[in-house]
Amino acid sequence: MRIAICEDDVTQAKILDFYLRKMAGKYKIEEIVPYSSGESLYRAIGRKERFDFYLLDINLPGLSGVELGMILRRTDPEAGLVFITDYPQYVTQAFDLKSAQYLLKPVKSKVFLRTMSRLFEEHEKQYITYVLENERLLTLRIKDIISVEFYYGEIIITTMSAVHKFRTNVKQEKARLTAMHFLKTHQGYYDHVQKICSDCIYCAKDIRIPVSTRQRKKLLEEFHQYFAKPQLPPVF
Repeated sequence: MRIAICEDDVTQAKILDFYLRKMAGKYKIEEIVPYSSGESLYRAIGRKERFDFYLLDINLPGLSGVELGMILRRTDPEAGLVFITDYPQYVTQAFDLKSAQYLLKPVKSKVFLRTMSRLFEEHEKQYITYVLENERLLTLRIKDIISVEFYYGEIIITTMSAVHKFRTNVKQEKARLTAMHFLKTHQGYYDHVQKICSDCIYCAKDIRIPVSTRQRKKLLEEFHQYFAKPQLPPVF
């Protein structure tokens, strides 16, 4: 994960950085980048910098944290926004932006660690990581995966932008995909299903994938069982 801290108070920025580094052993925090003003972060956004989480001081001079949040909701709607403020009255503005969370200054260690742990755990559920040859890691966002095929000990993952093929433990991967609500649509195929028709299913971007007659009845049952469950509200 990449995390941006936008805070004009140098001491407060260092405290937040310290808290995050304490969490780096448990969570995959790759980079923490500090910004001392809303304008400097805005310029970074203009350069296509992207972060998984933004810790924003609401009461920044010039471009405020709330204004930055409004920009980020347009440019990067899936990013996590965590607002930090001295003033409780600003909290309603944060919720209007569907922020992940807000924290009141002075930010206490236990509150910060508890809040960010929950957000990080929810964030990590959105990704799946594979260990490739030479210990290289491949991390994919689950919602970007269109379909997964197994073929003689290999896994073929088709995403919005690429196709990945490598050897894997087929039994373990099938169990993991089932746990993530991928549905088996054909022998060796698992997909993120959005709509079911008589002889096919539609995945992301309205991509059509054929369904075997044998699998269709079971697929319909699993599809309806999943959507009949109460769904938890999104974190962001």
